[in-house]
This record gives sequence, structure tokens and C-alpha cells, in this order.
Amino acid sequence: TAGMEVTEPVEKIDTTVAVADGGEMEIKEKVEFKVVFNKKKYDISFGLDDNIGALKVHLAEIINVPNTMQKVMFKGLAKDEMSLRQVGVVKGSKVMVVGSTLSDVLEVAKKPTVQQLKEAAQEETVKEAWAE
Repeated sequence: TAGMEVTEPVEKIDTTVAVADGGEMEIKEKVEFKVVFNKKKYDISFGLDDNIGALKVHLAEIINVPNTMQKVMFKGLAKDEMSLRQVGVVKGSKVMVVGSTLSDVLEVAKKPTVQQLKEAAQEETVKEAWAE
């Protein structure tokens, strides 16, 4: 019986370690959802308890829009300090992002030249040809 008493505490220690690991896993619960930006869909996996502000920073690299220029829409405008869980994002949710890339902003600031307008017109005809 003395030998058994020695092994029991060891087993108990093992289970507490496992529980602690499991507990930490729960803290970092991730949710997989789609982000729709500029008619494109992106599959995103992000922490449920991370806030919208952190999500914007994460998305900035993916969609090339600075986080300060992004608006995240999910059942209305999502505030930066709210977590994904608070906003109500679940697996498979569609989150809309509106924002301007820096190049968009700079493009708007410049008036298009005649050459740019011609190129844009050519691009449109190419797109239409593809669509058919």
C-alpha cells in the first residue's frame, strides 16, 4: 500500500497540469468567421475575447488598410473596445469591413489625368469582356 500512496499524488499532479492547460486553452478561444471587404471574402480565425481594435490591427496586414481607416460592421458599427464575443461574432459569421487603403486616399486627393481616365476606360472594357 505504501507504494500506491507514492504514485497517487503524482497522478494528481498530472491531472492538475492537464486542467491548467485546458483552462488556458479556453482563455484563447478562437472563432472562425468571414471578413467581407471590397467584395472579397477572407477567412479569419481570431480570439473571441480579443477586441475589435485588435482585429483591425490583424486585418490591416491582410487587406492593406490601416487599422485607423477601418470600420468593422457586424449588426451595426462594432466599437474598438468591444470583444468579438460581445459583438456577437460566432463561427461562420460574416463581418463587413469598410475602409480606404492609403493608395485609395492618395488617389482621391489627386485629380485623375486624361491618361488615367483613358486607362480606366480601357480596364472597364476588359472587365466587361471577361464577364461575358
